Amino acid sequence: MGAEIEKEKTKFVWIVFSIGVCTNTAVLTAALVYGPGIGRESGMLENVQAFQLALGGLLFGAAALRAETIGERRVYLGLAVFFVSFFTREIEVGRLSQYWVVFTLLTAPAKYIWLTAVWGAMAVLVLVRLRPTWHFFLTWLRCRSGKMMIFAGLLYCSGLVFDKNLFGLSRMTRNFFEECLEVNATTFMLFAAILSLYQIGQAVAAPPVHASPVQAPAEKDPAVPTLGRFDKGTGLRRTT
Repeated sequence: MGAEIEKEKTKFVWIVFSIGVCTNTAVLTAALVYGPGIGRESGMLENVQAFQLALGGLLFGAAALRAETIGERRVYLGLAVFFVSFFTREIEVGRLSQYWVVFTLLTAPAKYIWLTAVWGAMAVLVLVRLRPTWHFFLTWLRCRSGKMMIFAGLLYCSGLVFDKNLFGLSRMTRNFFEECLEVNATTFMLFAAILSLYQIGQAVAAPPVHASPVQAPAEKDPAVPTLGRFDKGTGLRRTT
């Protein structure tokens, strides 16, 4: 039974990676057809990034609502805020000028005011329960979804090479390569959100298993996650 469960988990991870490969292949195919102009500022690739960031933020928000411990809720809520912050950076607000409220909230100085307030509130929430939050964050980084987020960060940093034009390329060409790296980065960020929500669903759906039918399990502090909550091999939470 355990082997079948692990097989299903591995199958799910491969499905997620396959979706990512198909997405990136479609982007590169479109780039080949339409030329480097597809990567222009506020072009198609930036719109793809904005969509993935918005969806990832919603998924991390859902993960925060379904989280079992305080540490989990704080980490997933912080990641949702992080995604929203990136979303406000990538979205093209010029087309939203007819919606006055939305346009105002997504442009300076109003955008920086409410983002500062949200991050300030997030910092207070983390500092109030710093130990369980930090503990779970380190645990999350070691699982597959955390590694995907780290890899996404590396892709974003790689885009700076083209942003600084270290290779002497034309502006349109370097913008295209920069946007390609960033859209791949947001794809992996979306994967991290999907896997995080999935592993919570697996833990909630699975019934608790006790080592002994006689000895009842000791109560645990719900604010402190255990080190064994994640399986490093699959990146999914253990439920035993």
